[in-house]
Amino acid sequence: NSFCTLLAMSGHAIPGLHIQMLDDARTVEKLRILDKVCFPVTYHDKYYKALVDNGFSKLSNVAVYHDVVVGSITTRLQTEDDGVLRAYIMTLGVLPPYRGLGIATQLLQETLAFVASRPDVTEITLHVQVGSPALRLYQKNGFEVKAEVPNYYTDIEPTNDALLLSKQVSQAYHRHDFTEVAVVSFALNVQWQASSAFRRR
Repeated sequence: NSFCTLLAMSGHAIPGLHIQMLDDARTVEKLRILDKVCFPVTYHDKYYKALVDNGFSKLSNVAVYHDVVVGSITTRLQTEDDGVLRAYIMTLGVLPPYRGLGIATQLLQETLAFVASRPDVTEITLHVQVGSPALRLYQKNGFEVKAEVPNYYTDIEPTNDALLLSKQVSQAYHRHDFTEVAVVSFALNVQWQASSAFRRR
């Protein structure tokens, strides 16, 4: 089936998969569903409304596989207390059946390349839960741990603590190809159910 084909192509270009800018209110609604599957926190209506009201840019992108939104990255620009304009990654997620195929890396690299094209932004940051396997992805792409932030999250197991990660992007950014090993430990009907839910939207 199509998912087995995806596994066979792990680490290589995947036919039918493309990364595109988040530029449509209808796609934002699909993003809302994806977030519920991918993240242990609930994002409120004002978060999704802001994605639309603030205007779309290449800071935020979605991964689409045969018209199904299977992953996303959302990023904003913010001027912090020190007066420095930074990019901040709010979310990066991929549906469980499509993880381990390099999709998160592609999404992250797309955003990093755009941030590096802006001379007014020299740093990109994010928070990640302590103990999250996502830390390896960010470190592989040049992020460093700057601080541990106790109780950053609310009611998330197994810990509410977070790591603040940072990457300097003032230098020219070059994409790298990373091969990710797919580890499959779920029934194939999970993939079918996830894809069907998105097609019905």
